[in-house]
Amino acid sequence: MKVLAIMGSPRKGNSYKLTQLIEEELKSRGEIDFEYLFLKDTPLANCLGCHLCIKKGENFCPLSDDRDLVLAKMAGADGVIFVSPVYMFTITALMKNFVDHLAFLVHRPVFFKKPAMIFIHRGDMFKESIRYMERVARSWGFSVVARLGIPDPDDMTPKSRDKSLKKLKTETEKFFRVLKSGKLPSPSLYDLIAFRVWKINALALEKDFPADYQYWVEHKLFDKDYYYDAPINPLKKVVARLLEPVVRMFLRRTFRGY
Repeated sequence: MKVLAIMGSPRKGNSYKLTQLIEEELKSRGEIDFEYLFLKDTPLANCLGCHLCIKKGENFCPLSDDRDLVLAKMAGADGVIFVSPVYMFTITALMKNFVDHLAFLVHRPVFFKKPAMIFIHRGDMFKESIRYMERVARSWGFSVVARLGIPDPDDMTPKSRDKSLKKLKTETEKFFRVLKSGKLPSPSLYDLIAFRVWKINALALEKDFPADYQYWVEHKLFDKDYYYDAPINPLKKVVARLLEPVVRMFLRRTFRGY
C-alpha cells in the first residue's frame, strides 16, 4: 500500500518529525510504501484566481509548473496525509497555495475511494485548521478517516506529550484500518446535499462552466444519487432529495443564471 504525505511546512521541523512517527506507526502495522511530497521543493506558481481552470478546464490554467506531477502522485497513492503547521491561526501559505491551485477539484472531484488523514501541527489549539483541510479533502473526493492535531512536543508537559502521542497512534490506526480494508464510510447527508448542489450548478451554468457540464455528462452523474456506487442510508437519500428544491430556490434568489 502506498501512502503520500503532502508537507506544507517551509522547513523540516516538528511537523516533519511528527509525520515520521506516523510513518513508523504505519510501517509497524503492515507493508507501507511511504512517500513525502514537500511543497517547499515543488514548483507551484501562485494561483491567479482567474477561474479558467474551473470554467473552461484545468488545461486552460495559464501557469506552468508541477501541478500535474502533484496530481499524478495523489492519484497513484492508496491514501494521502495532508500535513501543515499552523502559522498565524491557520495553515501555511504553501499549503493554501496548493489548495488554491487545485480549486477545480471542488467542481470536478476525482479522488473517490481514497482515505485521507489530516494532520495539523499545533492543531489542538487551532482546530478550525483541521476542519478547513477536512472540508478541502472531502470536496476533492477523499474520505477523511483520521484527524490529528498536536502542539509542539518540546513545549508540552510529559503528561500532555504522552496524551498527544497516544492520539497520534490512535488516529494512525484508524487510517491504517481503512487503508487496509478498502472499506470507506458511506456518504454523509452533507455529501449527498453537496452532490445535488453541484448537479444544479452544472445544469444551470452549462454555458458559463462548460468543463463542469462535460464532467457530469462523461461520468453519467445527472441520474445518480452520488458520485460513485455506495451504500446510502435511505433516510439520508430522501432528505437530500427533499432539500434539492430548497437549494435550487436559494440559488435562484441569490445568484444570476439559476
